[in-house]
Amino acid sequence: MAPAPPPHALEQLRACLRAFPDRPTTEIDLELPGFWELARNNGVGVLVASQLGVLPSVRDLHRAQAAQGIRVLSALKVVLKTLEAAGVAALPLKGPVLAARLYGDFTLRPTSDVDVLVHESDLQRAMAALEAAGAELSPEYAENRGFFERYHHHLGLHFRGLLVELHQRPSSRVATRFPSEALFMRARVQELLELRVRVADPIDELIFLALHAAGHNLERELWLLDLKMLARLAPLDWDALEFRTRAIRARRAVGAALLAAEERVGFPAQDMPAAWRRSASRDTRILPRSWAVEVPQTALESVLNLASDAVWSDSRARGAAYFAVRVMSASWRSALRRVKR
Repeated sequence: MAPAPPPHALEQLRACLRAFPDRPTTEIDLELPGFWELARNNGVGVLVASQLGVLPSVRDLHRAQAAQGIRVLSALKVVLKTLEAAGVAALPLKGPVLAARLYGDFTLRPTSDVDVLVHESDLQRAMAALEAAGAELSPEYAENRGFFERYHHHLGLHFRGLLVELHQRPSSRVATRFPSEALFMRARVQELLELRVRVADPIDELIFLALHAAGHNLERELWLLDLKMLARLAPLDWDALEFRTRAIRARRAVGAALLAAEERVGFPAQDMPAAWRRSASRDTRILPRSWAVEVPQTALESVLNLASDAVWSDSRARGAAYFAVRVMSASWRSALRRVKR
C-alpha cells in the first residue's frame, strides 16, 4: 500500500479545499512537510497555490500542466472537427472544457487525455472518422474490441501522442448502465475556448463526475473538488438528482461520493434527502475507499478495482455479474496474449 500522507499536511490541504475558491480562515503553513507533495498528488497543487496567492512557488508544475492542457485542447479541437465533418454529434467530458467552466483558467486544473462522448449508435462511424484522421485503436482495446463496445464505456485511441477515450456511454463503472441519449437530449451549446461545444445538463454532469470519482475509489481530492465547483454554478435539484441516480442504479456510488466531497472539500450537501444521506453515510464507512497498490496494472490491482466497482453497485446481482464478466474477460485476454507469444 502507498504510505499514508502526513496527517497535518492532509488537515491543512482539506482546510484549503473546504474554503476554495476563497482563502481559508485558518493559517496555512506553506513550509509544512508533505503539504505541496500531497496537493500535487491529488491534482490540486496549482489550484491551491492560486487560491493562496503563491502561484509562482509552483511555476514548474504550472508550466508543465499548462503545456499538457494546451496539447489536450489542440487535440480536442481536431477530434471535434473530425467528428462534426462525419456528421457525428459529440460532447466533451472533463478536460479543458470542464476546467474552463469550473475554474476560469483551464491551465489551473490538470488534464491528461481527451474524453468525448458520442451516441452509442454512432460509435462505428466515429471510430472510422478518427482512424481516417490518423488515430489508432490502442492494442488492449483492439484485441477484444467487441467486449469493450458491449460492456465497457469507451474505446481508447492513440492520436497525436495523446490518449483519446471515445465514449459510447458516460460510464459503465459500478455496474451501472448510463446511456448517452439522455445526456445529448438535455445538453446545451456553449462557447468556450474558441469552441462551440455541447455541455451536459448540470445534474447529468454531476452524476457522471461522481461516478468517475467513485469508480476510482474516491482517491483524488481533485475529483471531489470538481463536484463542489460544479454545484456552485447552479442550485441543486436534489429530487431530480436522486431520481436520475435511481434510474441508472447508481444511488449508492453517487451518494457516497457526494458525502465524501462534503466532508473533504466542502460540497454543499446540506439539503440532501435524509434517507439518502443515511444510506450514503453507511456506504462511505463500509465501502472501499482505496485499494491502490504500489505497482500499477498488476493482476491483483485489476481484481481489487473490479471488486470495488461491484461492491459500489446498487444491485448485488448486477454487481456480481459485473465482476464475473470482467474477470473472465480479463483472464481470456491474458490467455490469448500468452498463446500469441
